[in-house]
Amino acid sequence: MNYRLKKNSKDGFTIVEFIVAMFIFVMALTIGVAVFLNSLRTQRALLLDMAVNNNMNLALEQMARDIRTGYDFEVTETTLAFKGRDGRDISYGLNGGGTAIRRTIDGGSLNVTGEKAVVRTLKFSFFERSECEPWRITVVLGVSPLGSEKIMNIQTTVTSRVLPRDVGSEEHNVCRG
Repeated sequence: MNYRLKKNSKDGFTIVEFIVAMFIFVMALTIGVAVFLNSLRTQRALLLDMAVNNNMNLALEQMARDIRTGYDFEVTETTLAFKGRDGRDISYGLNGGGTAIRRTIDGGSLNVTGEKAVVRTLKFSFFERSECEPWRITVVLGVSPLGSEKIMNIQTTVTSRVLPRDVGSEEHNVCRG
């Protein structure tokens, strides 16, 4: 048996083989590009969610620091007002547009949440059992990334380090246990 090719034989692909190979290549490339673009969209959304979450954690931490050293709390469902450790009036609530948390100290105010976060809900709850137990404030926050309807809910309870008896009259300075 002679397996040598003939001199006048033509090597290569037929047009049908070429079209099938091109079709397979284009389909694989299309699937790869679609997966890549979807991954980019998912990454952008995840980074925005992380930025909003970090911003809300910073805002809640700032509120918690003020609440821990505060006293004489006045709470409505959407606002919290109290005296700070230095006796200054501090309050938290929604800004005029209702999309950001605003901190006010002695009349001067600023937003404590970033521009990429939209505050959907802000609620405060107040607990005071007796003169000998600390104030407890629960903050419930619902926030969405800018341009999204997805709501992330965050809740925390903060206990003041100041007891009601510490800012009251002398007759309440003795707590029995």
